[in-house]
Amino acid sequence: LLFYIWIIIIVFISIYLLYKYIKFNLALSRARQSINDNLIINVLINQQNDLKIKQNVDIYKLDGLYTPIITGIFKSKIILPDKKYTESELNFILKHELIHYKRKDNFFKCLMTIVNIIYWFNPIIYILRNFFYEQCELSCDETVIDNYSLFEIKEYSLILLNTIKSNNQIEIPLYISQLKTKKSNKVKRRINNMFLLKNKKRGITLCIVLCTIITSTAFLFQYSNATDKVHAENVDLNEFIKAVGTNNKI
Repeated sequence: LLFYIWIIIIVFISIYLLYKYIKFNLALSRARQSINDNLIINVLINQQNDLKIKQNVDIYKLDGLYTPIITGIFKSKIILPDKKYTESELNFILKHELIHYKRKDNFFKCLMTIVNIIYWFNPIIYILRNFFYEQCELSCDETVIDNYSLFEIKEYSLILLNTIKSNNQIEIPLYISQLKTKKSNKVKRRINNMFLLKNKKRGITLCIVLCTIITSTAFLFQYSNATDKVHAENVDLNEFIKAVGTNNKI
């Protein structure tokens, strides 16, 4: 009996999630608009080249969407909200979404969803799923801000904060990567993580500099001691030679 209950619930959850995914894709295919903005296209091409992505990734805009997303597993599409972005904002946003694409995050999220469906009765799986989704975003943020200045990290943080001001009119399935994090405390954690990472890098650099100074100082101190010792030995040797010479005269 338990086996049949397990199978029935798996089928029910699978049908429900499939329905949501089909509904989302239908809404997307009906309302999405092609992008002809040269600025967006050029930034996308530049980011693809920087990340060494050879495949072309399609990009569209969608009214009613308030956070950039990347959808699809085999044929991915970046969807932007129907609003005006600066070149700096586009660099942050498109780099973030392309990193998801390069790492195949949607594929792994889909696998995680399948595991979640099979083990629907296990609360630990739900915790692991949420943890995995959050780590995907934290890791992506870390890659985006690599070699960025503190000012640029602040800019990127503001983009993240702006995404939580409005709710999407279209429901986005869990296994689709998006810039927005639904819960504000997770956004705060993402931002804190970026600044901590920057401070950690500064701390590592400072530690390397201090180690270099200490090592150099220790080397110079040892060299100075060795030089003094050799000088003292030379003085003693000279005095010894003088003393021997005096005795020979006597």
